[in-house]
Amino acid sequence: MAVSSELKSLDEVEYNFGVHKLFIVAGVILSFMFAFLLYFPFEKKIETLVKSQLATLPGCRANFNSLHFEFFLPKVVLTDIQLPASCLGGSNPIKLPRMALKFYGPSFSPFGLAFKMETELSGHEVGIHYAAGTSVQMINIQEPELPISALRSVLPMLPKIEGTVDLNVKVAVEGKNLNDLKILIQSQNLVVPAQNLTDFKIPRLALGNLSLKAESKGPRKIGIQEFILGKPEAAIRAKFSGTIDLATGAIAYSPVNMKGEAAFSEEFLQSFPILNLMLPQFTQKDGFYQIKLGGTLGNIRPN
Repeated sequence: MAVSSELKSLDEVEYNFGVHKLFIVAGVILSFMFAFLLYFPFEKKIETLVKSQLATLPGCRANFNSLHFEFFLPKVVLTDIQLPASCLGGSNPIKLPRMALKFYGPSFSPFGLAFKMETELSGHEVGIHYAAGTSVQMINIQEPELPISALRSVLPMLPKIEGTVDLNVKVAVEGKNLNDLKILIQSQNLVVPAQNLTDFKIPRLALGNLSLKAESKGPRKIGIQEFILGKPEAAIRAKFSGTIDLATGAIAYSPVNMKGEAAFSEEFLQSFPILNLMLPQFTQKDGFYQIKLGGTLGNIRPN
């Protein structure tokens, strides 16, 4: 087949801009970006930002040992995180070996940066959506079937109970004040294991249902809309509502003001004769004792 004399070899073809020039420009841009990422102190800038945001959390200033930045699937990794005991009402600091903050892009409500924090609680992976604005921080936790044992690792005030919960929590903090809070916790397999409690031997109790709905009523007040415990055939059934006034820097000492009703099975009452001495002081309606609860979040007791 004859080849046209006008067809030139690739080396002789002239382009308006030149393919080789495109490669040169692309190489220069990539080199600049690599040098910028390599030498710009991202980790120091991010570390300063993270520390400044943590410092604004009221009564819960967390510390960490080290921070480093990973460019692959961009994320900030904190190691040896420690929360003060007062943060969640315990007597000992809460320690987390590792937490990754994955960058999700810009946040528009609040205006700032959006992250997903990932950590491990008692072998269970937990994800927390976090948005950091100029003055507002927002936290969103949605964890279905979260083992209660994992929660106990960071909430030591929880009684010894077993099962799983569907956890849905939204928190907004402005400055050092609680701006908004919404909590929904539900379970259908709650169990109190056999245990000794203040010299009383409690048998295993399969309570089943749990529902807790709460929201903020101000910078320092939480409204408990609904606390329901126990399925119809359970040894203990209860329903309460009220308020909790948050104590600054020591959540376990937050005053509790709640009222509601509780019922106990005959078998349970026979196992604890002392209850038959205490319960007559409360009004009984349709088999439920009308009870007011006071004290503090770490030591709730009937009024």
